[in-house]
Amino acid sequence: MIILGDDRDRRFLRKAGLLSAGHLVAVGGDDGTNAEAAVVARRVAADRKGLPLSCLVHIVDPELCNLLRLQEIGSQHHAPFRLDFLDVFEGGARRFEPLDMAFESRAFAEARFLFDDHGALSASAVFVCPDDDSRGLSAGLTLSRRVKGRGVPIIVRTVHASGLAYGGLAQ
Repeated sequence: MIILGDDRDRRFLRKAGLLSAGHLVAVGGDDGTNAEAAVVARRVAADRKGLPLSCLVHIVDPELCNLLRLQEIGSQHHAPFRLDFLDVFEGGARRFEPLDMAFESRAFAEARFLFDDHGALSASAVFVCPDDDSRGLSAGLTLSRRVKGRGVPIIVRTVHASGLAYGGLAQ
């Protein structure tokens, strides 16, 4: 399932199922929009019961990222909510293995790179980060068919559209 919309809108987040979701990933093309999405998600998460919501926010500006981390560490929040920040261009490149393969290729569609030599799924999350939203969503849907039902989130960073493209594509 793909959910597109303004992730800064409480009603949208509720309608998208945030109260029962395990994760929210804000990967829009603007740091401020992504940070604002986390603030709104925290407010919505205050109404959650049970396990906390894990929120991962894409922040490109390293200074802003450090300031947000310090603020998060120093604040007292009681909502069932965990927040972390990620720059898929800098830190992400160190933590994740980039794939140099055309989205349109047969090898990409087969998605063997997500599995080990014994056929076991070796990816715990997939980030798709092209500069073209349509290609990114298409690639995300292609991969979601390969990992469907295995609990691996596929996160598609959007550049031109405000909001997020995530909703448990692989659920």
